[in-house]
Amino acid sequence: MKSQATPHFHNELGVPRIIVGVKEFMCIGAWPPNDHPHVFLDMGAATQIICPYCGTAYSFDPRLGERCDPPQCAYPAEPPSDPDDVTAVSQGGRETLSEDYVRGAVVAAFKAGEELEHALDCLKIRGFDAVRTYSPGDRDDRSASSPLPAITLIGGAIGFLGGFAMEAYANTVSYPLNVGGRPDFSWASFVPIALEIGMLAAVLTAIFGYCFAAPLFSYFEPIDETAAGRGAAHDGWIIAVDTHTANEMREVERLLNELGAQPVEEIFP
Repeated sequence: MKSQATPHFHNELGVPRIIVGVKEFMCIGAWPPNDHPHVFLDMGAATQIICPYCGTAYSFDPRLGERCDPPQCAYPAEPPSDPDDVTAVSQGGRETLSEDYVRGAVVAAFKAGEELEHALDCLKIRGFDAVRTYSPGDRDDRSASSPLPAITLIGGAIGFLGGFAMEAYANTVSYPLNVGGRPDFSWASFVPIALEIGMLAAVLTAIFGYCFAAPLFSYFEPIDETAAGRGAAHDGWIIAVDTHTANEMREVERLLNELGAQPVEEIFP
């Protein structure tokens, strides 16, 4: 088998994006003899690049190593010599793509909040639950629920029980004192301080829980770079639907277009 130091990738499948595990590689466009000049691409510090010949978009994911997703887009060092084998690989890749091509989302913008609410209802009926919304004003978010109240309650309960246990241990085991003949385990006197500790723990849990749930520690959001996403701060009612297969992505795009969303865009985090 020939040695091929630089990985080669092709887009015979016609997918919108290929995810690769290397930043330096060759794009050949399609299977020979329909390939274009083999172009050396170097992402450098970036995580995405577009082939100047065929327009294929590549994204970087270090977990893949020298492999790619979809795996059929990897060009072997010694390609099949039989054209029928090439056709079979290409057709097999298309079948795999409809089931396995993952890590995508569809972003769309509506001009009014009522249109967004109607779209949420339609998506819920179709079974799409991984939905996020971005809007310039308040809205009745009927499709979303937050775990923050339950987390805050749990944090407060842990703080209360921990404070109560600390007081009980200090007064009965660590440093017991006879105060006016009162028993060491005077639980009623422990409650006020334990309650204050519980409220402090609940507040801290709510603050940090909100930061993670928002999520405020995420410094990059692919939606911000879309034309639809840039309108969320002033006049756009934005919806983002996470998809896990190419079929899901196409179905969501078609539905949002039918509902009058403009624009409708694909993103691949």
